[in-house]
Amino acid sequence: MSAAPSRLSEDLTSYDLMKTAAVLTMMCGHLGLYFFPDYVQFRVIARSGIPLWFFLIGFSNSRDFPIKFWVGALIITATDVFAGLPLLPFSILVSFIILRLTLDYLVIFSLMGRGQLYYIVIVLTAFIPFSYALFEYGTEGYLIAFMAYFMRRRSLIKDIDFYVISTFVFIIFIATQSLNLGLSAPMILSLSGGALLSFIAIYNFKPTELPKLTRALPQPLMLAFRYIGRNTLKIYVGHFVVFAIIAILIGMDHLSPFSFKII
Repeated sequence: MSAAPSRLSEDLTSYDLMKTAAVLTMMCGHLGLYFFPDYVQFRVIARSGIPLWFFLIGFSNSRDFPIKFWVGALIITATDVFAGLPLLPFSILVSFIILRLTLDYLVIFSLMGRGQLYYIVIVLTAFIPFSYALFEYGTEGYLIAFMAYFMRRRSLIKDIDFYVISTFVFIIFIATQSLNLGLSAPMILSLSGGALLSFIAIYNFKPTELPKLTRALPQPLMLAFRYIGRNTLKIYVGHFVVFAIIAILIGMDHLSPFSFKII
């Protein structure tokens, strides 16, 4: 390992690995959405990787929004309409946009005092049921990104507050997803195990290049990791559209093309 990765490093980076895991788990969820709607296992795998996405948003120093972000969100929304899926909640890309626009303001308020820090956590938690109807993962995603913000800037809050908030966020995530999916006890355990792996990866994440791993992996696998890690938006939007088209062409019963639905 070396120091923080350069933007166009030839070596694999820790970002490449985390983004690849996030993309592959989400693709499992979309396989379930379009082709195996009765098999909750696909969604459990996807939800296990969701913390990785929101972690990357909160951990990032960037708050920029290239036009491709907005275009991607519009394409996903149009695909939902095309496939006859509900317009609401808006896609996770919309959640990312909202987060990047507002996260810093929440943090500024939370740093006014210890009480404000916990007040933000309580309010975000209270709004989860309502926000879920508007954009994917609602303010639950905010909680993860909020935690991730302080992971990169640990000196801003006390260690005890960070650990309390992190544990609380994990418990809320498991509870919310279990209720949302109507999971059985075995599936809750599976979700808990998968999400725990994601949280462990989050806690141990450091921006770094991985030259030894780059050389050790078979080149096709290394190139695949690097490509996925550096083209996540293209892959996310592309596979979503392709899955939708294939599902419609083969006549999946749960889809009703062009039957516009709000919720």
